[in-house]
Amino acid sequence: MDKSDLGPEYQGKTFDWYQTVKAFLPDMLINDKGHIVTVASLAGLSGCNKLVDYCASKFAAVGFDESLRIELKVAGKNNIKTTVVCPYYVKTPLFEGASSKILPILEPEQVAAETINGILTNKEMVIIPGSCAVLAALKTMLNWKAVYAVLHVTGITASMDEFRGRKVPLKGD
Repeated sequence: MDKSDLGPEYQGKTFDWYQTVKAFLPDMLINDKGHIVTVASLAGLSGCNKLVDYCASKFAAVGFDESLRIELKVAGKNNIKTTVVCPYYVKTPLFEGASSKILPILEPEQVAAETINGILTNKEMVIIPGSCAVLAALKTMLNWKAVYAVLHVTGITASMDEFRGRKVPLKGD
């Protein structure tokens, strides 16, 4: 992998949402009211084979949300909420060919419903399906060999073997 592999697509995934928040946050700060939702992925909590650029952008999204939440709290802006959404694979063209050994590929409607519920209940993080929260917590407690074993047993390490996915067109294409 070289720098060009993390080109416009990676930059779009990491900087476009940053620019969107930058556009709306000043008014939220003035009104001390608002809710910022960052759509990340479980790939922002654990790496995945054949998705280095995607995982890196989603780790950035999770870190952005957490850091922004801390800054808002320190600034006393308790009425501006943030929610980061971390779904498993969603049945869209983006993940065409992805496979799942244990968990079902999610329907977009389920992700939308759980996201809305998370917003309405002011959840800081929405992990979909919720059972994956256990895996995310285990990752913080286990050593690397154990984490890899969990990823391997659950099929995550092979989930992208048949991945075809949509290639996101670059601006100007």
